[in-house]
Amino acid sequence: MTQVKLSKKYISKVCKDALKEDLFPNGDITTKLLKNNKKSKAKIISNSTGIIGGLDLAKQTFKLIDKKISFKIKKKEGSKIKKKILLQL
Repeated sequence: MTQVKLSKKYISKVCKDALKEDLFPNGDITTKLLKNNKKSKAKIISNSTGIIGGLDLAKQTFKLIDKKISFKIKKKEGSKIKKKILLQL
């Protein structure tokens, strides 16, 4: 299978456009509910088998939201995953 490599400029534009769409018309209404100094961890659990895709897009989106967010990728793009496999963010 051929792997397509997207440019950083394209990834950034797609992420910015998606965030604009998600935040329109009311803006970010949930951030005010969170304490700015609180550290959180997230895990993604797959409910079926599949192939990992879009990690660069996810990482860029988090970076646009807050440059202090640490996004550690534990699986490679294109790798197969089984049901209930964790992706830690």
